[in-house]
Formats: sequence, C-alpha cells, structure tokens
Amino acid sequence: MSHIDDCFNTLRLLIAAGDPTGMTAAREAIERYWVATPLRARKSGLLYIQQILHDRRDKLGPQSRDFADTLDAYFERKLGGPLE
Repeated sequence: MSHIDDCFNTLRLLIAAGDPTGMTAAREAIERYWVATPLRARKSGLLYIQQILHDRRDKLGPQSRDFADTLDAYFERKLGGPLE
C-alpha cells in the first residue's frame, strides 16, 4: 500500500469515528505521508486526499463532520505553508 493510501485510510477511519481526540493521530498520519513523499508530490497528494474527503462530507454524521472540518482546517494550514 502506498503512503497516500495509508494516510487516506487512517483519516477515513478517524473521521468515521468522529472523536476529537483522534486529531493527533490524523496529524501524525499526514506527517508520515509528508515525510515519505517526494517534495514535488506532497501538496498534490494532500489536495487529492482533501478533495476525496470533501466529496464525502455530506454523508457524514454531525460528529464526523465536525472532525472533518477540523481536519480540513489543518490541511489548509499545511497546504498554505512552504513546500518543505
């Protein structure tokens, strides 16, 4: 399984659980992906994951949606930063 798949699957499970304490695990999954991915592919991979999560957002329950929104804000901060 690729790094992007590992990251996406972890985030998907954490969002489904909707537990705010899972945000640390979500950040760790994103950071593992970030470190393991070549510099030029990092942002495009996160954008890909973010888009999939956006597409599925309407099917989530309230707690999962809140978690997804918090995660989305983290993505935005990460994507807005430098490439490294």
